[in-house]
Formats: sequence, structure tokens, C-alpha cells
Amino acid sequence: MIQGILRFSGNFRMKSYEDGGKFYCATFGVNGIMNYVNKALEVYVKGAEVNENFTLQNGEGKLGKHFGNVEKCVYDDALLVTDVDDMVDYIYSLSGMSGLQDIPRETIKEELTKRMVDGVLTVPKEYGMFIAR
Repeated sequence: MIQGILRFSGNFRMKSYEDGGKFYCATFGVNGIMNYVNKALEVYVKGAEVNENFTLQNGEGKLGKHFGNVEKCVYDDALLVTDVDDMVDYIYSLSGMSGLQDIPRETIKEELTKRMVDGVLTVPKEYGMFIAR
């Protein structure tokens, strides 16, 4: 039997796994939507902090301490935005981007519009999962 201790946001969880069993967990990567928004608006506001405790970039190493085999599966995806106002609404809804309240909505819209190609704003998403044995 394998015992693994995983730490998420300061909470420890102890789980026992049967030999030959599998552990599945999904997470995000650091190069997704928040990173894109932070870079797009870095001139105007300090970026939101992104929780990097367990990501696609570091999860394999963390799980590898407790499992003999760890497989990473990345889901290749992006948001294809044709109405920049929708993206501006989304950005304003992010709790970590509260500093945006002092920036005119039109300014944010202009920054995002500059990044559009052929009428589409492509916002990367970085999600995936690990299968540990």
C-alpha cells in the first residue's frame, strides 16, 4: 500500500492507495488565462497572484515523490473571443484583478483589441491532469 501526503493551500490530506491503483487529479498551468491577462494589462495594474502550489509545471515532481509512475495529460485549448466586451466583463469579474477598478473600461478594451488577429482574440487556457500509479 502506498501512502501519500499532498499539501493544497495549507491543508494536509493523507490518503492510502492500494498497490496497482491509480490516482487521478486535474489542475491548471501557469501559462493560461491569468498569465495572459496579467501580461496584457501589466502597464496598468499589478497582476493578480496565481496559486502555483500544484500546477501542470510542478505537479509531476510533487506526485513523483509518492508514486512510481506519473503521467501528465495536457488538454490543448484556448478561448477564441470575438466580442472583446465579453472578455472585459470576465476580467472585471476576477477577484484578483481588483486593481482594475481605477482603469477605464475603454482602456482595457483597447489593449485587448490590439491583440486581436482577424477579429479574434485568442486567450490561452492551460489545463490537464495527472495519472499517478
